[in-house]
Amino acid sequence: MKNVVIYVHGKGGNAEEANHYKQFFDDNFEIIGFDYKPLTPCDAKIEFINYSANLNQIAKAVQYYQHYL
Repeated sequence: MKNVVIYVHGKGGNAEEANHYKQFFDDNFEIIGFDYKPLTPCDAKIEFINYSANLNQIAKAVQYYQHYL
């Protein structure tokens, strides 16, 4: 399984900016751009927490299924 780097853009940015950072990591890393919609840091934090919780659930499911392959 790859390591994951989550790029969180600044105000007015977008998730595509994560592509710039791929040059700094080798193929063992998946670079993911997190594109949030809220305009305040507090609301963005809530959205990011929910997003990362979903990623954690997906990672656990992948590990579970890989164990049985």
